[in-house]
This record gives sequence, C-alpha cells and structure tokens, in this order.
Amino acid sequence: MSSMTRLVSLLAIGAIVTIGLSLFVMSMGALDDGVDMSGSAYEDEYNSVTDISIISLSLMKYLPIFIAVAVLLIGVVGIKKYAGV
Repeated sequence: MSSMTRLVSLLAIGAIVTIGLSLFVMSMGALDDGVDMSGSAYEDEYNSVTDISIISLSLMKYLPIFIAVAVLLIGVVGIKKYAGV
C-alpha cells in the first residue's frame, strides 16, 4: 500500500471519528436532558452508567489528535520517499 493511500485512509478515518464523536456527545447530552431518574429505584444505576460514559468520552477526545499525528507522520514519510531525501 502506498503512502498516499495510507494518508488518505487515515484522513478519512480521522474525519469519521471526529464527526462521530461530536454527534455521539450531542446525542448523549440530549438523551440525558430528557431523563429524570431522581426518586427512582434505578437512580444509582443510572448515575453510575452516566459517570462511566463521561469518563469514556473524556478519554476518547484525544483520539482525533492521535490520528492527526499519525497522518502527519505518514505524510512526512511519503514526502521523503517521493522527494528521494
């Protein structure tokens, strides 16, 4: 697989991940706004699931940055190969 193909595929994956993460955050926020579990028997479970979701989203916010760094590295390697440096 050529460097340009890797670069384009990583750019596409990065765009999909970035757009998907933003849509996921917005949909989860809208879902959470519409739910009121206070006073319910399932309030503790809902709160724990919400906390886990917040933690996982906090960790995933760095994924587009890692993909962008990989794209830059592959781009630099591809340019060096193309230029013969």
